Amino acid sequence: MSAARTRASFDALLDEIAERVAYRLEQTSTPAMPETEAWRLLTLVEVSERLGRSERWVRDRVKAGDLARVRLDEGAFAFLLEDVIAFAECRRIGAMELV
Repeated sequence: MSAARTRASFDALLDEIAERVAYRLEQTSTPAMPETEAWRLLTLVEVSERLGRSERWVRDRVKAGDLARVRLDEGAFAFLLEDVIAFAECRRIGAMELV
C-alpha cells in the first residue's frame, strides 16, 4: 500500500472517530444554561441544592450572619443569586493554601 493511500485511510478513520465522539457528546451533555436567567429570588431549597448542603445548614448560615437573605415578610427565606455566589466565592481555597 502506498504512503498516500495509507494516509487517506488513516484520515478517513480519524474522521469517523471524530464524528462518533461528537455524536456521543451531544447525547450525553447537559443542556447549557441560558446566558441570562430570568431574575427571581431563590428559595431555601434551591440555595441548599446549589450549595450541596441541607436546608438546616443554610438556615444556620443565615442566622450566623454569613449568608444574606431577602426579607419580604416574616415568612419563607428568599435569596439573591449574587449573594449565594459571593458566599461561595469568599470561601474558595486555593491549592497553595492547602499545603
